[in-house]
Amino acid sequence: MSLILNKEMFYQFGRNITNLEINQNIEKQGLIINTNRSILYKKSNTNFFVKDKYYFIDVKGKCNRKYAKIVVKLYTYLDDKVQEEFILGVNSIYNIIKIHNECNSFRIDLFISGDAKVYIDNVNIQEIKKIKQLEGLENIKLKDKFIEDIFASFNLLSRNLGKNSKEKLVANALNDIWFIRNNYEEINVLDKDSWDNEKNNRSYLLSLMGFYNCVGYCDLIRETKDDRIIKHYFKIIEYFIDNYGYTSQFNGLAYNDMAVASRVFNWIYFYICFGNKLDDKQKNKLLSAIIYNANLLMEDHFNSRGTNHGLYQDIGSFTFLYCFKNKYSNYKIDDIVKNMENYFNFAITDEGILKEHSPIYQMLILKNMIYILRVYEKMGIDLKSMKNKIEKMKSYCTNILMPNDLFPRVSDTGNLSFNEVEDILTTKPKENVIYPKSGYAVFRNNIDKKEKSTYVFFYNAYNSFYHKHSDENGIIIYKNGEIITEAGANGYQYTDHYTKYAYSSWAHNTLIVNDKGLVEDKVIPNDYNYTATYIDDYNIDNQFNVSVTGVTDRYKNVKFVRKVNYLKKKEKIIVSDNVTSLNVNNYSILWNLAADLVPLQKGKSKIEIYRGDKRVALIKLKANAKFNINLIKGQKEPRLLGWIVNVNNDPIPTYVIKIDFINKKNIKLDTIFLLDD
Repeated sequence: MSLILNKEMFYQFGRNITNLEINQNIEKQGLIINTNRSILYKKSNTNFFVKDKYYFIDVKGKCNRKYAKIVVKLYTYLDDKVQEEFILGVNSIYNIIKIHNECNSFRIDLFISGDAKVYIDNVNIQEIKKIKQLEGLENIKLKDKFIEDIFASFNLLSRNLGKNSKEKLVANALNDIWFIRNNYEEINVLDKDSWDNEKNNRSYLLSLMGFYNCVGYCDLIRETKDDRIIKHYFKIIEYFIDNYGYTSQFNGLAYNDMAVASRVFNWIYFYICFGNKLDDKQKNKLLSAIIYNANLLMEDHFNSRGTNHGLYQDIGSFTFLYCFKNKYSNYKIDDIVKNMENYFNFAITDEGILKEHSPIYQMLILKNMIYILRVYEKMGIDLKSMKNKIEKMKSYCTNILMPNDLFPRVSDTGNLSFNEVEDILTTKPKENVIYPKSGYAVFRNNIDKKEKSTYVFFYNAYNSFYHKHSDENGIIIYKNGEIITEAGANGYQYTDHYTKYAYSSWAHNTLIVNDKGLVEDKVIPNDYNYTATYIDDYNIDNQFNVSVTGVTDRYKNVKFVRKVNYLKKKEKIIVSDNVTSLNVNNYSILWNLAADLVPLQKGKSKIEIYRGDKRVALIKLKANAKFNINLIKGQKEPRLLGWIVNVNNDPIPTYVIKIDFINKKNIKLDTIFLLDD
């Protein structure tokens, strides 16, 4: 007999505050993300919600599309100023809120993402008097091999507590000073400012809200056998539950999809390790929060299907269902397994490339898949298709490594080296390889000379909006070091100007039209026009004379075709750009140089590139129209231009070659790179 969850299983209720009759049939046509369709209700009553009390909001409704994203938001007000914002699901038994601030009115809004019809029947609000006693996890052991593989699959578990000594970490923990994650200093997390969305960056808040340091401190407790730390670490968990539970959005990333997935995972880990050290009240508080957060992961309105975040949500859900033996959820492990299989089928192309564009995320998901494969083996699941994709993913990772064993800084990729993944990548890269459906090509010469070999990486892909930069028809060239490169990734603090720059066309080796890059009105420059960027042609039949052609129509009324032809015996790379339009425009072609290079213009159409006293390349320009060359380094105004960025490091000024065409409909430009020995 299957368990049927209901809210009474978890909560004892007090008064029924209201039953709002809505009876609205709301239809949304087309794909408009998070568009407010209707204000459902607003009421003024100074005694409606009471500070520091919990309430259950029962939203009854129907939707004619299973995977349409339906979100209800409740806002509380004090004198017309928003105090708190809560996200609720339709027909969800996890719509619990705690009121932290005084308020005298509220509003409920409905948001629909996707093409759907939604019928909201009524909204019932009840005060929760008591959370019922719960149980679970008592018999789970970390030495369970099944558990080990599940934990390993969630590879964001951070055991890295920095270079501090164990003695210092223990002493600080006993004074409620904690190390959050590598790159962040130790802080007092019981200080409200540590959780403030306005004062802290996004990556830090995600680490804090996701309890990324949990495994590291559990290891520390076991190593030092100092159980006093358990009490102090539970204070952090309790602080979060009391101040940021359950769905208040005024706490930064507390209910970010990834933060919830990580939090569920880490809290389960903590409970398995030290639940026997907690009293009944503490156990009940932690278990209640785990159950709430875990089921939230599985709700359609919350789960980020088709993204790496959605995968981590599924891994967190899988862990919860296994550890709780399917108690406290209407979902089953088979449901989550199906979700993960759907993710792998959707998110990874037939050529073995993650659609999220970034090599570092390709590597992370590959590791996930290897560990999940071990879990599947124990479950007797058919593995043939998954094993096939894993081998293709390994091959792609190997083929795109630069000669210095670093991944190219494409999309949101940092300096991840081969040494960090050598247990996974064991094959030798191919000299020439094309991934025409996914949008990538790699050409190499003198491959056995290692770092002195030549490497050309071409990318013209728009497979999803996740981690996508405006890098259409982008190229990276390497010989004895990087020559043509990119700005790289500046993390996910989207208010940072350098982060916006790193996503923009200006940080890449691409086309600028009328002094604007692609989709400059957004930090993440997406227009969801996935079919407008693609590889149109290629030739690798002659291994010494290879080519690839990319096309993008993402600029309005402008077509940008780029052919890259590599003549290996001459060490000559010809980049032929053909830009056409019915309108007169200004065009710019950008070439970003590595930070240790200096360009020297020779006449009107030649540029020599130097590394120190040694010339590494000569660039010749041939065009069908007049052009100007500008050599720019570390520009800040009127826009950032000529920078290399890296998370948690200062931006590095570097040269960019900017080739400008004024008042032209069509241009043809050959940029010829002659590489020196």
